[in-house]
Amino acid sequence: MKKGADSPEDEGKRVDLMAAIQWLDAAVINHVGHSLREPEIVILKGTWRGLTYEQMSNGSEYSTNYLMRDVAPKLWKQLSHVFGRSVGKTNFRVALEAYV
Repeated sequence: MKKGADSPEDEGKRVDLMAAIQWLDAAVINHVGHSLREPEIVILKGTWRGLTYEQMSNGSEYSTNYLMRDVAPKLWKQLSHVFGRSVGKTNFRVALEAYV
């Protein structure tokens, strides 16, 4: 088995990818009144795995431009409100692990 960002070797303080998405979905519902949308989940999973927006796009039905210029800025703004600090693609995982 390839050791990855969400593998059993990452136990301890590390947060599981699916648990993180469930927690974030509940937090977003609490803050804005709706669940995470599919393209937002694509970005969260891709960011967790260290993918570029282009790589995320290649593994989904969404264009790079749509993910990077439309969905991502709104998602990071929402998550910044959830965490009470600036959150983006480069610090998302660290912010989540510090918060949970």
